[in-house]
Amino acid sequence: MPDAFIYTIGDVSNLTGVPKQTLDAWERRYGLLQPSIGLNNRRLYSMRQVARVHLLRDCVEGGQRISTLVHLSDAQLRHLARRDTASEVQIQKLISLVAEMKVDELEASLGLHLLTMGTILFVEELVVPVMEEVGKRWENGSIPVAAEHLLTASVRNLLVSTLRLAGRRGSKKRVMFATLDGEHHEIGLLSSALIMVNHGVDPLYLGTGVPAKEVACAASKTGAVTVVIGSTMADADLFAEILLDVRRQLPQQISIIAGGKPATHIRWQTIEGVAAFDSMSGLNDYMKRGGFDAS
Repeated sequence: MPDAFIYTIGDVSNLTGVPKQTLDAWERRYGLLQPSIGLNNRRLYSMRQVARVHLLRDCVEGGQRISTLVHLSDAQLRHLARRDTASEVQIQKLISLVAEMKVDELEASLGLHLLTMGTILFVEELVVPVMEEVGKRWENGSIPVAAEHLLTASVRNLLVSTLRLAGRRGSKKRVMFATLDGEHHEIGLLSSALIMVNHGVDPLYLGTGVPAKEVACAASKTGAVTVVIGSTMADADLFAEILLDVRRQLPQQISIIAGGKPATHIRWQTIEGVAAFDSMSGLNDYMKRGGFDAS
């Protein structure tokens, strides 16, 4: 949980590389962090605060003065820190944690990267290349299947918990998220939900393997204005047929957003009421332009 106060000042120092003396000075002079006081008067910090210190460190190392940074938002710090890509060092560090099955360090590192990079960069620049490399190493036998499953579960659990905290119940823009029957990859679907939550939607997350007929039924009954369907299907034409079937079953006012591997291979304009994206940034740009009409 990003807002749970569980890290000591020593943990913050170890996770960010900022000496404890420096953290104490930043807290004393600028009121940088507001810790929770635990047993024996121990100062405890949240992962969100750890992520902010990480961004501040990057900015300071880039030549910025700490006194000019403390009042900036996380988004402004991220821009100054130029956290627009994942370094090879970060990728290899995560792969090492996966291979060695260091669960606690892996989960802490993933959470920190999500908070400092944001959803789109975290998924596209970090998670995807790490998963691809871990998959290759599993295929050649250098990483056990348990380690690959650990990575997938850790990323999934992080995204699910973040989505649960970020969800906007009561929004008029209720959007349902699902993959269809036989499709069980959901990292892209969860990432899409997080991106759309940032644009004010109320996420109704059904998860994976939902039959097409039930997707249409659930959307109608729950008052969804849009259905997001993720897919990793290799046969784009087959996916288009299934999608068209879902489109026929949905009321006209409910739109569909389709994403994943098939999106680049289908002429989506032939299916009225369907938009498709093969990247998180494409979906985000679509939402910035107004997305669907949910007024």
